[in-house]
Amino acid sequence: MNETILGTQVGVSAIIVYLIQLAKSTNFPWFSAHSDALNRITSVVMAFLTSAGIVFLFHGDLISGGTLMITIPPLTVWTSAVIHGFGQVAIQEGVYKSTVKPKL
Repeated sequence: MNETILGTQVGVSAIIVYLIQLAKSTNFPWFSAHSDALNRITSVVMAFLTSAGIVFLFHGDLISGGTLMITIPPLTVWTSAVIHGFGQVAIQEGVYKSTVKPKL
């Protein structure tokens, strides 16, 4: 794994952890700090989706409209995505434990 891929994975992990924390503190009462199982499931699902390489691309703007394109890779890519997904889960957990829930 080269530095660019590792930097990207750590960056994506930080964004995912931030979005989960943001969801806990905003308009999602069912998604709170007390719902550990839902937090864990969401984290794992997001890790595997980012590892799978699903791409969302929007052309245009919101005022005049545009095209949303969602690209899903073939099944052969998904097999390696499972392996990378486990790595992504581990990195996300490390980011979470070092930034949100550090041990004192």
